[in-house]
Amino acid sequence: MRGRQKFVPKRGTVYKNHGGGEFRCIRSYGYNADMQNTKSGWTFLAHVCRMYDSGEIDWEWSSGGRFMEV
Repeated sequence: MRGRQKFVPKRGTVYKNHGGGEFRCIRSYGYNADMQNTKSGWTFLAHVCRMYDSGEIDWEWSSGGRFMEV
């Protein structure tokens, strides 16, 4: 893998975000996924998830953000 590549997040897995924080995949829809910040409970749909060589992730954009219980 070079740079960052699209990837399919796995339900239940916690990923470190390239910009900081940790996010749990709640549900995956191919390259899109419902993600939740493990500390704040901020939950959203992450569109076009990507993984860096380091294993950190990010996404192109998000929608539907809301706070939910962690």
